[in-house]
Amino acid sequence: MKAATLLFFSLFASALLWSQEKLLWGGGGMLSVGSIIKNYPEFPERGLSKGIQFEIFLKTKGHKEWHRQFHYPDAGLIFSHYNLGNDEILGSVSGMQAFLRIPVFKPYHLHHFFFKPAIGFAWFSKPYDKVKNPENLLMGSHLSNITTMELEYGRRLAFNVEGLISIGFAHFSNGHTSLPNVGINFPSLSAGVRYNPEYKTVTDTIACFRKQGWRLNAEASLGMHEFGETTEPTDGRKYPVYGASVFLSRTTNFIHSWSLGFTWNYYTSFYDFIKAEELFNTNERWHSGTLIIFGGHEFVAGHIGIDTRLGLYVTNSFRNKYSREIIHFVEHIKLLNTNRLGLNFYLYPPAYQTTNAWIGMFIKANAGQADFAGLSAGIRF
Repeated sequence: MKAATLLFFSLFASALLWSQEKLLWGGGGMLSVGSIIKNYPEFPERGLSKGIQFEIFLKTKGHKEWHRQFHYPDAGLIFSHYNLGNDEILGSVSGMQAFLRIPVFKPYHLHHFFFKPAIGFAWFSKPYDKVKNPENLLMGSHLSNITTMELEYGRRLAFNVEGLISIGFAHFSNGHTSLPNVGINFPSLSAGVRYNPEYKTVTDTIACFRKQGWRLNAEASLGMHEFGETTEPTDGRKYPVYGASVFLSRTTNFIHSWSLGFTWNYYTSFYDFIKAEELFNTNERWHSGTLIIFGGHEFVAGHIGIDTRLGLYVTNSFRNKYSREIIHFVEHIKLLNTNRLGLNFYLYPPAYQTTNAWIGMFIKANAGQADFAGLSAGIRF
């Protein structure tokens, strides 16, 4: 599962970087400082976190219509390393992310303001270990997801060199694939410089958006998680989660797509628990699944889509009974709300082709708590 996820991300990053025409490179570095937010009662002491990040990027110049729709963003990779404010328990983390740097306002000669979302993978030096490091409840595995959002200001200093300052927020989670998984929320301030070459945008490219109605989609997914709550039990078995979705989608322009549909997820961990504890006497397999109705939005950039789905449970019988009768702790919002954030890679750019296919990767959560991480594949008819 981890190998397949890393392979997919490598394909995604390659597509993001190499799908441009007449390449124009830039790069830079920043120093960062921040502090991990306490988000759980049992939390290790920590001081300021300090780090460094380097980036390489390509300028988009308008050869593809989505360049103009996103106001000619930069597309690139970030390489980062941070200490986490407690070397003994939390250690350090290194990461690699793909990003888009999207202009917020019309660029001026000296001043630039950007929104910079990024997603990728991180490697923790000292995750939880029940013998060697039992106090690190934040991260139960070396490998995790990292998602960041930054607001960035750049000022041209000389020639093509810019000074930078930014405020950002990073979230680390292993998607409940290994417990404990309290997760890390990390706001930061950064400053640095970058080489940002000037260029002329292409304004005479004529792109033809293919007008689309609502299309039928079918998707299959395979997820993985460790059964339990946020911090326990640890060192348990990794259980597969099988999913199927049927939904309608509509791509309304070059960068926006909307969806509405249903997802059924079958949890093998739920089934094993039901059989072992006799939680239900009949229809064990039905109670091992959940039915979700969701609405979604996808930002599309060529072949790449950033897919967000907001859902409500139609059936969630196992978690309802498990919360009331086994752990005696009910969080109603987590029994009702479920969300999903993913990356999709399409065979054809959705703006130009109605019939399509895709592969993807995602993290699913109940309210704000990770449920499982998974891979998906789908067809649009």
